[in-house]
Amino acid sequence: PMCTCDFNSDAADGTNGCSVGEVCREPCAIADAGPRCFASNEQRDCGDVWGKEYICADRNDDGVIDRFDGASGCVEKMKKPDSLPPLPDQGTIVSLPSMQDDNDGSMESLTVSPGRQRQRPHHHL
Repeated sequence: PMCTCDFNSDAADGTNGCSVGEVCREPCAIADAGPRCFASNEQRDCGDVWGKEYICADRNDDGVIDRFDGASGCVEKMKKPDSLPPLPDQGTIVSLPSMQDDNDGSMESLTVSPGRQRQRPHHHL
């Protein structure tokens, strides 16, 4: 007898035809296999075929590995950095043509700082 599970279900509580904690999905490494139960939605059969550092490819490019990404192949899992570098606390100088009517070609600088109000413009000739 062939066992079936509901790969359209996001449940992992046993109501999808799998054991509690498992998801029913199409495999990613073996393209022509039918849906089956996996311990990991992201890794599925990629870990068995390619190694634990591989996960399913995001076939529809929506940024999420979900039920729509079966038979999509496997990709190496991106490593998350331990910490992100701090943002600089300095403004960015942007020079724009002056909006004056005399059309003298002068430039106007504006300092823009993240999370702060803009500072007064400075004229440069």
